[in-house]
Formats: sequence, C-alpha cells, structure tokens
Amino acid sequence: PLVLVLHGSGDQENLLANRMAVSWTVPSVQEEMPCYVLAPVYTKQAEVADQEATTAQAVALIQSMIDKGMVDANRVYVMGKSMGGKNTLRAYTTYPDFFAAAMPLSGGHPFGDELEAKVSILKNKPIYIIHSVGDTSTEQSDALYAALQAAGNTQAYYKKYQPEELISEGVAVKPHDTEILAAE
Repeated sequence: PLVLVLHGSGDQENLLANRMAVSWTVPSVQEEMPCYVLAPVYTKQAEVADQEATTAQAVALIQSMIDKGMVDANRVYVMGKSMGGKNTLRAYTTYPDFFAAAMPLSGGHPFGDELEAKVSILKNKPIYIIHSVGDTSTEQSDALYAALQAAGNTQAYYKKYQPEELISEGVAVKPHDTEILAAE
C-alpha cells in the first residue's frame, strides 16, 4: 500500500511538521502496517494551480510505482490536514478511481454547488472525515458529512473530537491540530 499525505499551510518548510506523514514512518507502525509514504511539498501553497499540478505529479509517480509492481493499485490512500485536508478532497474527487479511500483532517470543504458536485462523486466512496469542535472550519466538515449521509454513503465516517478529548491530550489550545489525536 501507499499513503499520499498532503501537508497543511506552513508545513512545507519542515517535513517533520507534517505529523501525519511522519506518523506512518514510526517503526512500530511500519511493522504492523508496512506501506510507502509519499509527502509532496507544495512550493506555492497559496496557488490552487500549483496544488493541483503537484498532486498530478504525485499521482503520476504513484502510477509508475504501480506499473513496476511496487505498489498495490487497490491500496493507494490519500490524507491530509488543513490545506492538505482540502487538497485530499480535491485529489479524491479529481482521481476517484485511483484512491481506495481518503481521510481529510481539519479541511475547509466546499459549500453549495461545489459541495454537491463533490458529493455526487463520493456518494459510494470510503471517506473518514476528522475535525474538532472549536476549529474554524468544523461547520464545513459537518456539512460534507451531512451531504454524504443524505446521498446514502454508508462508507462515510466522521470523528469530531470534543473539547474534553482535546484537553486530555493537551491539544485544547489548538483544536485545529487534530492530527495529534488521529495519529495515535
């Protein structure tokens, strides 16, 4: 398997800041769930065109690994936090037959017609949405999950961390940092 991990805004300067990518490389995790981890860097992170081009390059690289027999084509996953969560949803709907599942964390998801278009693509796809109460874009994850439920998606899951869960892990100051809990 291969996990494509998309970083959040500000994480491009230091790979270790992309805690979700690093969490997959821990020896005990690799022992239990061996996989490749690809963590591309968006050099012009504010530009959607650069994000889309970088994701397209990542998909091409993964496809070449599939073609060489290195990666199981049925076990390619995409995940990311914040801007990476938004890009996770973008990648999953742009390449719906490429990824086996997606996990956007603390992503700012679309509303209105754009949400409806994405949900129509994802209505039968596995997706695990993670957010925290108190984050600035939680309502967007709420809306995405509600729309997936209304579309009949039985493979959509939503974990919304509550304040007491954040406090017990010392994350209460920054409810946006859901990856700290999700990576455990």
